[in-house]
Amino acid sequence: MQLRRNLDIEKIIIHHTGHGETLTGREVNNQFVKANSFGAPYDVLVNFDGTIDLTPRWTFGNTLIVDSPVSKIFKYQNHYHAGIGNKNYRLKGFHVACIGNFDIIEPSPYQFNTLIKILIEFACYFHFSLYTSLEYYEEIENTSSPGVLFFPKKYFLFTPSCSPSEVRRKKGYGDEPWGGDTTGGWGEFF
Repeated sequence: MQLRRNLDIEKIIIHHTGHGETLTGREVNNQFVKANSFGAPYDVLVNFDGTIDLTPRWTFGNTLIVDSPVSKIFKYQNHYHAGIGNKNYRLKGFHVACIGNFDIIEPSPYQFNTLIKILIEFACYFHFSLYTSLEYYEEIENTSSPGVLFFPKKYFLFTPSCSPSEVRRKKGYGDEPWGGDTTGGWGEFF
């Protein structure tokens, strides 16, 4: 299985799992394992109640981590590639899947709130614009994912206000702020 690092990521891609909303991240991951897969092909699963589960792909082969806070998502620096069909996005994409089939039901407001928090963390961590880095899976593959009843993409296109202490360096420093300088010199990034 191919290795992927945080610095390889260029996009955040939103999916739905196509499963019933009553399943947990653990149950979804186990269904993929039973189907002779490494596990869920996504990096993060957003449960119907808004809690976050980090998949073994994201945690570099560790077990599924349930009920993770948003602030802990990017503490992991090395990952296995996502298991999606489009090979260009296996390494370059950070894949978030909301549990449910949003072709037949609507996602929950809890999932919406969690997605907003994940998008803010993503944009601040990588210093990416959501206008250019956010994609729905249907824009990449011939699918309806994240579903016809999913929230319109325009709700997720915003520019978060990231303070210097929230902005994370994409290359080299992991969780350190840009260049380690918290005293100033941020003009070129804002």
